[in-house]
Amino acid sequence: MSAPTEPGARQRPIDALRGWALVGIALVNVPWIGFRESLLSLLRDPDALAPIDRVAAFAVEGLCEGRFYPIFSALFGFGTGLLLDRGAAIYARRIVALLIFGVLHATFGWWGDVLLNYAFAGIVLALMARLGPRALFALAFVYFALAQGLSIQFDTWMFEADDAASLAEQAAYVEREMRVYHDGTFVSISQHRWNEMLSYFATYNLSYRANVLAMATLGLAIERSGIHTRLHEHRARIGVLALVAIALGIGLGVAVMLVSPVLYLASGDVMAIGYALGFLWLALRDPSARWLAPFAAVGRTSLTCYLVQTLCFTLFFYGYGLAMYGALGPAAGVLLALAVYAFEASIAMLWLRRFQHGPFEWLWRALTYLRAPAMRHV
Repeated sequence: MSAPTEPGARQRPIDALRGWALVGIALVNVPWIGFRESLLSLLRDPDALAPIDRVAAFAVEGLCEGRFYPIFSALFGFGTGLLLDRGAAIYARRIVALLIFGVLHATFGWWGDVLLNYAFAGIVLALMARLGPRALFALAFVYFALAQGLSIQFDTWMFEADDAASLAEQAAYVEREMRVYHDGTFVSISQHRWNEMLSYFATYNLSYRANVLAMATLGLAIERSGIHTRLHEHRARIGVLALVAIALGIGLGVAVMLVSPVLYLASGDVMAIGYALGFLWLALRDPSARWLAPFAAVGRTSLTCYLVQTLCFTLFFYGYGLAMYGALGPAAGVLLALAVYAFEASIAMLWLRRFQHGPFEWLWRALTYLRAPAMRHV
């Protein structure tokens, strides 16, 4: 029989999973932040990409897009479960602080910010604080059905708008956006980001927000069930479930590409569950393994690393930085994302040798508890 896992060892695979999810988020965000056209649009044109760029675009679009933010959302819900028991005032301040971070990030960083969606989900999760795991699992399914319905409605709206006039309008918008991001000042780009964020929240973000809520509710249900305290006991089962989820996710993904995009949201969520379970299966084999260290360090400083990713990418692509907007192909974009992540992981490991929290984690805790927590190790 194996010895009971220590609390720190139990937490390390979760931290590492959070850090690993940020790899996928970086890979997905680079094209959204710095490319003129989406990867899907590029893949539709057989002459638009060199072979290596086509492989990179297919890998990011087919294996990463929509597959990693659900993991982060579930982990947010999981962490929320731990905080809800600490008092309504503390939790409310934490969500308000997250909302402030989200508004600032969306305005001065990138309009595709996820923190605002987490703040919204956090408000709804607070209303479900007293529910048991069965009710929460059921509600997660309800929210997913809502997200799927909104996604289908959005796809229908986009299809109806796909006429000659709309395509011409989209082309003009792409050119206008190119001028703003490539040549604009920090002020003009921030104004454009604000308008983009409002449009994003009124359209596609509705289904995205509902899906974030669904996965966050799933994470809360897992925390309330107590499964996470016995992960090492269920490693074999976790491995089997990972294989099933990944196989199903691949099947749904193929159906999305060959038949209809209707199941896009479902394919992403199922694959995300498979990815998360597969990573945990590997991590639980030896929670103290050295290969987990970079991921765990990023996971412990995930808010800071998420914001720093945006800072690095926007300084690289936008006019107030290196003005490389629209200049990279998908393969170079992958290299940029991995380079930034490797830089963050290295700094995070060095930082955590001396300090207990990342800079923005420290600020978040200070705003939550209305006092400055200790930063250095004692």
